Amino acid sequence: MRILRVALDVPLARLFDYALPQGLVAEVGDRVVAPFGARQRVGVVLERAAASDVPAGKLKAVAAVRDDAPRLPAEWLELMRFLAGYYQRPLGETVIASLPPRLRSTKPLPRDPSPCYRLTQAAPPPGDLRPGRKRALVEALQAGPHAAEALLDALGGKRAAARAALREMLRVRWLEACAPASGTRFVAPHELNAAQQAVCARIETAQGGFRPFLLHGVTGSGKTEIYLHLIASAIARGLQALVLAPEIGLTPQLEARFRHAFPEARVAVLHSALEESARTAAWLAAAR
Repeated sequence: MRILRVALDVPLARLFDYALPQGLVAEVGDRVVAPFGARQRVGVVLERAAASDVPAGKLKAVAAVRDDAPRLPAEWLELMRFLAGYYQRPLGETVIASLPPRLRSTKPLPRDPSPCYRLTQAAPPPGDLRPGRKRALVEALQAGPHAAEALLDALGGKRAAARAALREMLRVRWLEACAPASGTRFVAPHELNAAQQAVCARIETAQGGFRPFLLHGVTGSGKTEIYLHLIASAIARGLQALVLAPEIGLTPQLEARFRHAFPEARVAVLHSALEESARTAAWLAAAR
C-alpha cells in the first residue's frame, strides 16, 4: 500500500496518513485534496511510507493530486518545519498558511490561456531521456522559449497526454513559465559615479556565495541606482533577484522604477494588499 503523510491546516501537531489510489501519482511537496471529517481539505505531502498505524479498513484515500502549481521544494518544506518549531505552531497550520489563499482552495487553479515555457537548469539533456513526449519537449525547447500551443502542435497525437507531460515537467521544475518575449535589456536611469562604481565592484566580488553588505546613504544619495545595476548584472547571468521593501506604500514607486529599468524581465509583486488573484499569480511566477 502507498501511504502519504499529509500536513493539514488543523490545530493538531501531527501529520495524517492517507492512501494513494492506483492511477494517482504524488511525491513529497505535492498539494492534495483529502477528506477530513465531513469536508475536503487541501494538504501538502510531507512524507511517503509503505505502512500506516491506521488499520487498512479505516485508512481514507486522497481524493485528488493537484498538479496545477510547481511541487514545493525540499528547502521550502525545511523552512516550514523551522517556522513551526520557532513559533510553536502545528506544522500543518504553518505549511498551509504560507500558501496564497487560492492555492489553499480545493478547486484547481484556472489555466493560463496562452502560457509560454522554457527549460530550466534542472532539465536533463535529450539524450538522457527515453524516446517519448518528454524528450520531444526538451528537444523543442532547446531552441528557446515556446508557447504551449506551439509545443502541443509540434508533438502531435493526443493533446491530453501531451498536456499531462507538460504539467509533470513543470512540477519537477524541468520547465518554467516565461513571458512570450523576454530579454536582459537594462535601461540604466543614470551613469554611476565613481563611488557607486566602487560599491558595485566590491559587491560583485561576492558572486557565487553568500555575503551580506550594508549600503549606507541618506535619501537621494543613489542607493537604488546601485541596486538596479547589481540586479542587471544578475539577470545578465541568468539569475533572479529578490527585492524586499519595508512598507507597502513604497511599492508603486519602486515597481515603476524596476519595470522601466527592466522592460523585458518578469516583475512579480507580492504583498498583503493585493487582490487574491494577483497574489496567486505573483507567487506562481516566482515558484515557476
